[in-house]
Amino acid sequence: MPWGCSPTSIDRQLAAHADAHIFTALPRSGRTRAARLLAEIGDCRAKFPTPESLACLAGAAPSTRRSGKLRAVTFRWACDKQLRDAVTDFAADSRHDNRSAADLYDRARARGHDHPHAVRFLARAWLFAIWHCWQQGTAYDPSRHHAPQRVARLFETDSRMQTETLAVSRKLDQKSRELAGDCAAESMIPGGFREAALLD
Repeated sequence: MPWGCSPTSIDRQLAAHADAHIFTALPRSGRTRAARLLAEIGDCRAKFPTPESLACLAGAAPSTRRSGKLRAVTFRWACDKQLRDAVTDFAADSRHDNRSAADLYDRARARGHDHPHAVRFLARAWLFAIWHCWQQGTAYDPSRHHAPQRVARLFETDSRMQTETLAVSRKLDQKSRELAGDCAAESMIPGGFREAALLD
């Protein structure tokens, strides 16, 4: 809770905001959590032209890096930490009151992801739903908005990409060991060209 803000003043300010109905309709959002989400996301629609832009700023979308044939999908360190904390706090609790959210979380855990990683998957799904509701000015309705189910396929694709990245990384490691053995015996590949050789 912000310093000097009482629950009463938060309720009063939230009730006066035009977007309050969007955030208070979210499962397990409550008044304080809804106010926090609204404060962190804001009300400038142009700031987030796509749901992906909101997910990236919130640190809920993975960071993808490419170098030659290697593609790595990693945790996104560069983000708005306050927004990420607000979204993941909401997402982690939402699974106790929303069947789709619980299913998405459970599937992420079954694939071997730890709790924080599974919560980020869930947060990303919720941000897609929140973004659409926010852009349209409509309250979240579980019978109409099915973001967790729709985004689940996207997350499973991400998971497959991570598996493929790991497989490529292992192949490169194997090739590196083979080349290192050849170099140790004959010193035929100068050190500066080793990375280029690995990517042939």
